[in-house]
Amino acid sequence: MNGVQRRWLGMSWLVTLLLIVGVLAAATTAAAKLAGKEVKLGALIPTTGAVAHNGLQQVIAMNMAMEEINAAGGVGGLPLRIIMYDTASKSETSIQAARKLIDADKVLAVLGPYLSSTTAVTFPVANRAAAPIISSSAAAPGLSASNRPWSFRNVMTSEKLNGPVVEKWLKAYPQIKRVAVATDVKDFFSKTYGKDVMPALLKANGVEVGLETDFVTTDIDFSAQVTKVKHAKVDGVVLAGLQAASANFLREMRRQGVMVPAIGGVSLSVPEFVHLAKKDAEGVYTVGSFWAENPDPKVRRFVAEYIKRDKKGDKPMNTTANLYDTIFVTKTCIETSGVTNRPEDLASDRQKIRDCWANLKDYTGVGGRTAMGLDGDAVKEAFIFVVKDGDYVRLP
Repeated sequence: MNGVQRRWLGMSWLVTLLLIVGVLAAATTAAAKLAGKEVKLGALIPTTGAVAHNGLQQVIAMNMAMEEINAAGGVGGLPLRIIMYDTASKSETSIQAARKLIDADKVLAVLGPYLSSTTAVTFPVANRAAAPIISSSAAAPGLSASNRPWSFRNVMTSEKLNGPVVEKWLKAYPQIKRVAVATDVKDFFSKTYGKDVMPALLKANGVEVGLETDFVTTDIDFSAQVTKVKHAKVDGVVLAGLQAASANFLREMRRQGVMVPAIGGVSLSVPEFVHLAKKDAEGVYTVGSFWAENPDPKVRRFVAEYIKRDKKGDKPMNTTANLYDTIFVTKTCIETSGVTNRPEDLASDRQKIRDCWANLKDYTGVGGRTAMGLDGDAVKEAFIFVVKDGDYVRLP
């Protein structure tokens, strides 16, 4: 190597060193732009009530995300704090908690609520207050679209998820020409699924709804409804209810000797459904946007850590993974969109987070690749499952 080459080599190392210093300085400057002692987000999660099991799963995911973020330096150099309130699976409680998070706690964004029924009444509250709100679970059609521009859902909605699973179910059971639909008319999501989404999909596939039978979330005796199903001479049954009621309805079906194939929406892709229905859950078709057996290394790490924390040792489900990803997307939005975290900038900070969520194009998290549609709903991959040997098996 001659002298000129040595001088150029030395200069290139100097340039590289200066670039590294510059990047570190820029990172420090970016972190310094966040004022205060912490970054506050709010969470509306049902830890009691009809879907407490699902809510407690979300709490595990929330704590996992918060711990990981803080261990890695927080959000823009500040610790992340998530203020969580129990909605008790009730609409009025959710409304009151959302107002407290937005007006009193002054969080940058609200994560939740869980149920479509609570989301339907809480999204308008956040929309009027000009605060970004992101549900990771409410799947009934139209909830974000009717509450633009501040409302988002990091979840595949019911009408988008269920087309592929209906086609797969009918292909597996070509004898199905006439079905019964059992609907929980008290639960908002279940009602839209049973009365609107599934009848339209079945009709499009040449299947007749021969019987509609209704129940409410708190019912424990389904003998009368199942007797109607038994006498309707149907080839299949749609379970349009939350996991507990659907499991009990299915058990009564099998007890009365109604052995026709069954199908349900995303609410049946929950481990509690299999725990409650036991062997009667075998063969049930359902769908979700998260696959716990995904070989992706980050999914494997997420699932392994989650199972350690779940008291039953259950695997995480759609809404668990969705909330985990929602927290990381929100972190990224705060760090990259010019948020200051100054009290006097709260309104503009919220708008920056809203705009960031609206323009989400290609985020890859444990829930797979996610983009945000113009209607404020996420676009994700749908996974079709059948219950086999007490577990959810993905169908190709």
